[in-house]
Amino acid sequence: MRTISSIIIGFFFTLSPFFSKGEDNPVYSKEIIYTYNYSIVKNGKSETGKLYLGCLGKLWPIKEQKQFAIIWTKEVKILEEKTWQTGVIEDSSRIFMHPPRINEFKILEYSPFPYVKFPLKTKNSWDWKLALGKFWENKELNVLADDTLHYNYQIVNKNQKYFSFAKSKLTYYEVKCHSINPKFKSEFVGYFSENCGFLYCQFQNIDNSIITLELVNISSFDEIINNVIKGSDNKIMWENKLWK
Repeated sequence: MRTISSIIIGFFFTLSPFFSKGEDNPVYSKEIIYTYNYSIVKNGKSETGKLYLGCLGKLWPIKEQKQFAIIWTKEVKILEEKTWQTGVIEDSSRIFMHPPRINEFKILEYSPFPYVKFPLKTKNSWDWKLALGKFWENKELNVLADDTLHYNYQIVNKNQKYFSFAKSKLTYYEVKCHSINPKFKSEFVGYFSENCGFLYCQFQNIDNSIITLELVNISSFDEIINNVIKGSDNKIMWENKLWK
């Protein structure tokens, strides 16, 4: 009887990663900093640099949804202030992240956001819609307040690769997304790890620019603020993975 019980318990522990997420394996809901190299290609010009994603480990104070507060910034001094800018939804069913959307990254409001739904399984797909509202109206790009974004996501592959920042191989899922609304022709490719979140994001935007984010470090606030972590160069190592 004890043997049978042990087998049953072991079976459910084996399956648990497929049924649970969030509290069991927090990625963005804990206090931590993810450092990305970024690349912006627009009108034949290229810009590279370093971008920090500071996760504050506390809820973003809005009533509509349970979101955890995050900061996107290129400046360490902004991380020191720990003042939330936006949020990420992380629970047992999904991780939905607001990308950086200030200054040169503002165009990402009109592109698919980094988003995965659980369980993670190849060929799983889902849709997402977003009504823009007056704040994001942009007459120059023909974006109106009553426009609605509509996208389809799909997990297309599961891979494993060695990552120097992790000092180990990581299993990740390749997520592709494209716009269903022809007015907002844009695409997204993301590589998502259950332990480290989005390792790579590439956005092809409605202004024909391409923005790429590549994870290069995971560390504490103290390590970044006190310059314990020495940064690598800003080179993007992944190849272009956008749909043709």
